[in-house]
Amino acid sequence: MNKPIKFLRGKHSIMAAASNINRPKRVFHGSLELYKKWNLKYYNVFHVLSSRNELEVNEYYIKYSLEETCKNNKILLIDHIEDPRNLGSIIRSAAAFGYNILLRERCPINETVVHCASGGIEHVKITVIKNTKEILNRLKGLGFFLIGLDERAEDITSFTHTEKFILCIGSESGLSELVKNSCDVMLKLKTKSIFTTLNASVAASLAMCHFQ
Repeated sequence: MNKPIKFLRGKHSIMAAASNINRPKRVFHGSLELYKKWNLKYYNVFHVLSSRNELEVNEYYIKYSLEETCKNNKILLIDHIEDPRNLGSIIRSAAAFGYNILLRERCPINETVVHCASGGIEHVKITVIKNTKEILNRLKGLGFFLIGLDERAEDITSFTHTEKFILCIGSESGLSELVKNSCDVMLKLKTKSIFTTLNASVAASLAMCHFQ
């Protein structure tokens, strides 16, 4: 059975994917004007005249092995983000701050995620993990320090971070018990005591920036 055709939309997503030589198939369905303006021929992108202005690809993102993703000493574990816009925004921030990503399989990547990542998904290595506890134990054995975020924990500014770590991000309701119990330390972002709740993608961005 043939896989369904996948399309990317938005200039930044299209340009980033078009210039990624690791993508085996790239076909621009759109106007000849945009095809020329974005210089897509230079990237060996084929053109099909259409009103869609979208890029046809094999997959929404490139899948990497655990070994490839964990060559980076800064890893972001995304626990259970269900909102595709939040997930896309987190991936965009991970690209900006130089993180690779471990993604639990309950967090699927779709067209909306890629669009909200605004090209960032082409600049991070992502591995989808299933046996989370086993994999985290293995990575701890390789020297990774696990840092979780929780608004009831100690202040993040009081913590001196290690050079090799995995930052664990959950949804607004927090990390799953499985991931939380695997963390070496739980930290919180300092906010005013009257209001402590942050959007998951905002919290992830602030935490990644803190550990630069």
